[in-house]
Amino acid sequence: MRAITLASFIGGEGDFAIQHLHAAGLALVRKEIFAVQDLARPTGGVPWSAYIALPEVVEKRRPDFQAFSHAMDRAFAWIAGHTGGEIAALVGHRFPDFSLPAMAMAIDLYRSADLWPSDRQIPEPDFLRFSDLLIRSGWLSAPAPYSMLVRDPG
Repeated sequence: MRAITLASFIGGEGDFAIQHLHAAGLALVRKEIFAVQDLARPTGGVPWSAYIALPEVVEKRRPDFQAFSHAMDRAFAWIAGHTGGEIAALVGHRFPDFSLPAMAMAIDLYRSADLWPSDRQIPEPDFLRFSDLLIRSGWLSAPAPYSMLVRDPG
């Protein structure tokens, strides 16, 4: 089995392809492809995105990081109360390569797979699951220390 691009798959190469939901959104909306199985749900929660900074920068600019953290809390609360279409309408102009229907579909698919976090916290079990995935895939040679890497600036 070799990896193929989504365009090659739509063009007739291969019998299946593995794609991120957001990358496949437009093709799903156009009904050029169909989602057969999501791989995220069996994997379980993992922190795919995180904001990082050096410890000395956080200490030096703690009020900035606290303000950012509180803004993230407000954003997650707003997101929780709105539909994928409403979210896409708000941020769609930042992603000119995605149609609003494709973006809304991707958001709704991520939510239905329980992949949309409810807050900015990275739960330790999710972090450890991700660390294990990275070890098994060869990206890490040892577990990443949660207590050393995940900190809340307040």
